[in-house]
Amino acid sequence: VVEEVYTAQRKRDEAMTGRMKLANEEKDDVMARLRQIEARLDSQGAGTSFMEPSVDELHIDVGNLDNSEELYTLLSRLDSPSSGDGEMSAVVSHVEAMRQRQREVTNEEMAIVMEQRDIALAKCRKLEEQLLKYQRESDADGGMDKTVRAKLAALQQERDIAVAKSQQLDNEVQTLRIYYGLRQSISSSNSFQQSTHHPVSEELNSTRQQLEGTEKENKHLVSQLRINTIEKKQLEQALESVRQDRERLQKLVGILKKKLNTEKPDT
Repeated sequence: VVEEVYTAQRKRDEAMTGRMKLANEEKDDVMARLRQIEARLDSQGAGTSFMEPSVDELHIDVGNLDNSEELYTLLSRLDSPSSGDGEMSAVVSHVEAMRQRQREVTNEEMAIVMEQRDIALAKCRKLEEQLLKYQRESDADGGMDKTVRAKLAALQQERDIAVAKSQQLDNEVQTLRIYYGLRQSISSSNSFQQSTHHPVSEELNSTRQQLEGTEKENKHLVSQLRINTIEKKQLEQALESVRQDRERLQKLVGILKKKLNTEKPDT
């Protein structure tokens, strides 16, 4: 069972590596396009406005910018000749504030997952120490009953599965860190839009597609965090079951010892 867990984990790591490589390539392509836009706008002498309207005056639903249709409508509006520097700057500043909030939420979720992982690892270490101690005491007694040995083997197997689950949680945390770094890098590469005058429609549409991809990736990360929480609960249940089995085995060994001690005078 442990071998199957490790095999599945290796396959999943290979798939994650492929996805991260593709995300890196997409990020490099977006950054190259954005640099071309910036160079083109700088050559045209685009400036900034000192009068920036508020979001309320623009009648823009900033809280709904994660929606694809709302984002497309906003891009079309900003691409129109009537849009100005103030409107662009106000929207971009609010989008950056929303991204900052998303980064804070992601950090909090990662901290929760890491705390859960540390608790699970601590329980695994404690359980392993107790099992080793119990095994040494049992071996010192001399011949154990076959049933007790079988139960001990099953207990060790459950311990190995619990350790494998803890390792999988640790890998999930590392994967979240990598994806968070990629998202942060892509977000920072879009910050230059605050100083633009008339955005280019084709390049903005490409940026919109990248934002939609980031939105899908965020949903995937949230789903993965939920799965990790479920796995953590299952791991805690498995550890509790192992603890109960260990207590029952200790009681059984105590009974066997008493039985052996009572039979020794007759022999």
